[in-house]
Amino acid sequence: MAAAACASLLRWRHRHVGLVRIQATALPANHRSIQVLERNGFEREGLLRSYRKVRGPSRDFWMYSHIQEK
Repeated sequence: MAAAACASLLRWRHRHVGLVRIQATALPANHRSIQVLERNGFEREGLLRSYRKVRGPSRDFWMYSHIQEK
């Protein structure tokens, strides 16, 4: 269900809003979110160290992007 919702949003944002780049972040331990992103064509770009506070200390996040195909 989450993968289908993500795919629908990607199509809408690329086609109707005209975004070329869409990015997302995910905690390294959040395997389900990572699977949803990767199944929808997001590519991992790198690790953002101490990127944002989540329930306490700053945590690392993976950065993903989805670039509109030409």
